[in-house]
Amino acid sequence: MKLVKSLLLGSTAVLTAAAGAQAADLPSRKAAPVEYVRICDAYGAGFFYIPGTDTCLRVGGYVRAEYDYTPAQRIINVSTGAVSQVGADQDTTGMEMRGRVDLDARTQSNWGTVQTVVNLRGANADGLRSSASISNFATVYAPGGNKSSALTMERGYIRFAGFTAGVSSENFTTMPSYLYAGGVYPGFPNGIKELAYTATFGGGFSATLAIESAGDLGYNASTGSLAGPSAVATAINSTYNNTWDSGYILVGNIRDDQSWGFAQINGAIGNDTVAAYNGSYYPTSNNALSGSASYGSYAIGGAFRINLPMIAPGDQFNFQAQYASGLDGLLLSSGGLSNLSDAANQRFLGGVLRKDSNLVPTMVNASGQITSYGLETGWSIEGMFTHYWTPSWRSNFMLGYAEFNPPTASSNNAAPTAGLNTQWGQGDVFAAAANIIWSPVKNFDIGLETEYLHLTSKLQNPSAAFVSAGMPGLTEDGFNTHLRLERTF
Repeated sequence: MKLVKSLLLGSTAVLTAAAGAQAADLPSRKAAPVEYVRICDAYGAGFFYIPGTDTCLRVGGYVRAEYDYTPAQRIINVSTGAVSQVGADQDTTGMEMRGRVDLDARTQSNWGTVQTVVNLRGANADGLRSSASISNFATVYAPGGNKSSALTMERGYIRFAGFTAGVSSENFTTMPSYLYAGGVYPGFPNGIKELAYTATFGGGFSATLAIESAGDLGYNASTGSLAGPSAVATAINSTYNNTWDSGYILVGNIRDDQSWGFAQINGAIGNDTVAAYNGSYYPTSNNALSGSASYGSYAIGGAFRINLPMIAPGDQFNFQAQYASGLDGLLLSSGGLSNLSDAANQRFLGGVLRKDSNLVPTMVNASGQITSYGLETGWSIEGMFTHYWTPSWRSNFMLGYAEFNPPTASSNNAAPTAGLNTQWGQGDVFAAAANIIWSPVKNFDIGLETEYLHLTSKLQNPSAAFVSAGMPGLTEDGFNTHLRLERTF
């Protein structure tokens, strides 16, 4: 029995050793360590580290649904004084749906934070905003005829050591975009291409110097429809001048940020250029200049914000004023232009639709060729009060005024040379807007807004038929309304 027991114990030991050897020969199935997403609190809420890097990222965006109503307006033919577009033939309602994705990546370096921002927006609209051509007034609703837009880069820039390179906020204007409609003030929701440097001096003081793309300003784009009375084109896409070839402006500001708000003064310089006709190169033989002509342009302005927590937390008052010569785009934004024309088919006003230009023909020879140009001047002023009725209910109230003064255009029968036909004269627009916004939860707004506008225009050298008709459509009133639902994340 002792012998059998010894043999059994020996066999067990051998089997155990063999099993251990086989287990050692098998591949390891140990799981790789899990790398959890880490919160990055160095730059505020919402940032996290991109796994495997020292870069912090925040992902966000918004979805917006907006519904518009604008009472139909009559459009006046300035040559005859007759109604060329009746109100009943115009679309009075519209919808616009937007979606935007925001990315903000930041990495710390020996020279400070390196920030990279991308905001991409897409839209789908119909009705009031369905087209941008004066010959394409929507007379019926086309089922399935949505007007989707390609992605627009509202922001796309790199910020490092005080420099900003890419598409970022404009450096001349400061008025916030609290209103749904285009206000009578310069604003740039799409951003502006620029190379800027901001110096921070401490104590809240800073200064910025930037080279900006003039083509991103409202009146400097190379496309658009003329909705004006001149027999000689004066719109931004006029073949008589090519101001968009003067592609850049220099902008600077000095700013003081404090607990009570901020104050800023700003200025800009640029030029408007006309190229001579050389037989094949625009702006066509209607230009009689013997060589290119360049006209220096500039703008100056100032703004401030006063925080008013003594009324209610979050209350504030914003104010801005500016004067420009040859830089109309720093008086009104692209949205603001829609108040005066059909540029975005937000036809607030009817009558004689107005579209101003930085550079305007002022004289032609006996053959009708332009021999001289002049710069348009103008100014605008606006104030906005934001009030929180409760933490979830707020309103914005805006008053604004803008004035444009085109140069004097010689009449057709002026001696010794012929002059221009009907041209724009002085124009001004007054605007008042208000909205009420409810936020049932954080970052979700439901708002209703209405805006009133009053436009007054004058004409230089009006046609005899227009005068005999009583020069109608030069003083007009209008209003529009917006219902907006917006969820930001």
